Amino acid sequence: MANTLTTQVIQNGPRNLVLNIYIAGDGSGDESATTLVDASAYGASDLVLESFWSGLSGFTADLLWDATANVAFLHLPDYDVRYAPDKVDGIPNNAGAGKTGDILITTAGLGNGDKGTIMLHLRKK
Repeated sequence: MANTLTTQVIQNGPRNLVLNIYIAGDGSGDESATTLVDASAYGASDLVLESFWSGLSGFTADLLWDATANVAFLHLPDYDVRYAPDKVDGIPNNAGAGKTGDILITTAGLGNGDKGTIMLHLRKK
């Protein structure tokens, strides 16, 4: 078996992409640089994180920009957290060589019965 990562597309327009991602652990271990968002599948070559909400229970997660050397850009703790800036223009993809525009996830402590939700509001580039 494998952990479950289920993506629900809330909005996929020419500029904005809003995804709701549900994670359920089955005891098979942590995710390690697993593709969470495939930018090209949504018609984007790159993405900017505009805002997010996450609620994780029993584990933590790091989001990474996919590249030859992946770049971590966000740590999600084991509780509810929200990021919705009003004075900055989001978190741009600052990965270097080999960047794909994709977002990866690495978890720590994801065990059997652990659950979490991540909602991402992304801007397409």
